Amino acid sequence: MESQLPADHATFHRWTEVTDAFAREFKRLQAGDRAALAEVRRLSGELQGMGRALGVEMPVAAPKP
Repeated sequence: MESQLPADHATFHRWTEVTDAFAREFKRLQAGDRAALAEVRRLSGELQGMGRALGVEMPVAAPKP
């Protein structure tokens, strides 16, 4: 799938920042740091909002095997 935004677009830069932050916080959560849960939820909501703004549907949960 081709990106709808050029790599130098401000929204793309924000998306990369939020994605990186989500990964860091999710790793903290996986390591047992329950304090990271609120930030993971907030960042998830921000990423979903960005996806909706771009017309991209993102899954809200991983599919079950």
